[in-house]
This record gives sequence, C-alpha cells and structure tokens, in this order.
Amino acid sequence: MYLVSITATKMIQPQKPYQQYCSLHRQFIDEYRMISANIAELYKSPKRFIEDNASEMDRYMAESAMPGSPSSVSPEHVSVREFITRIEDFKLQIMSVFFEHRQLLEKCTIYMQKVQQYKLEANEMEVEEKLTSLIPELTSLRFALRCIEEKAAGMSNRLSTVEGKWNIINGITATAA
Repeated sequence: MYLVSITATKMIQPQKPYQQYCSLHRQFIDEYRMISANIAELYKSPKRFIEDNASEMDRYMAESAMPGSPSSVSPEHVSVREFITRIEDFKLQIMSVFFEHRQLLEKCTIYMQKVQQYKLEANEMEVEEKLTSLIPELTSLRFALRCIEEKAAGMSNRLSTVEGKWNIINGITATAA
C-alpha cells in the first residue's frame, strides 16, 4: 500500500520546466518530420493529376473555343470549362498552403538555430534555463504545424473531390464522343 501511494505521488508531480521543454521538443521534431513528409507528398499529387490529364483537358478546351454561337457549345465542354476554373482556384489555394508551410519552415529553422546556439554558448545550467525560455516559441510552432497539417488534409480531400469530378466529366464526355 505504501509503495502504491509513493508511485501515485510521483506520477502526479508536474514535470520540471526543462523536462517539459525536452518533451515538447521531441514532440515538435516528430510532428515536424511527419507533417513535412505529408506536405511533400501533397505537393506531388496535384502535379501528377494535372500531368496525367492535361492533354485531355487541353483537347476539351480547344474544342470548346471553336467559333460559333454560345448555344453551339456542348454541355460537356461547358462542364469542362467550369471544372478547369475550379482547378485553377484549387491550385491557388494549395499554393497558399505551400507558401505558408515554407514560411513556417523558416521559423522552425530559426528556432533550431537558437537551440544549437544555446547549447554551444552556455554551461549546462544556463542551457536548461535558456532552452526552457523557448517553451512559448516551441508551443507556437507546434500549433502552427498542426494548423498546416489540417489545411493540408483539407486540400488533400479537395484534391480527391476534384479528381472524382474529373473522372465523372471525363466519363460523360468519353461516352458522348
């Protein structure tokens, strides 16, 4: 019984600031790696989709741009035009996520440079104190990483929707031809 109460007491004790920093820093490193890998994969996805379908989209756009009255433009071509407008909007939004991620990477690099500088310049006690002072910045970076992760997940879902719509449009126009 006495052993259990000592163990329970130790478990309830809050972490010392430096231990908290070390824990947050490890989590940050793991999150940074995972999110950066996900963003890198997301970066490739729209490019692959556009490369795989560009010639077909160009063909539809060329056909729909032929002279004639607006009523002579087939409904399939109108849907392709609308789809391409949506693709352009999607590209702008996903580029915004990539730029935001790049800015965050710069902030993460500055943070890591501070960590290295503190470790090189100070003795062990000063290092702990200086690193502990970085907890607010570290917390802010982790929050920003999670925000980017959520935006990337949203863009990935949108890309799946875009691909699905293209498959429907392409299927409709393929059967109409």
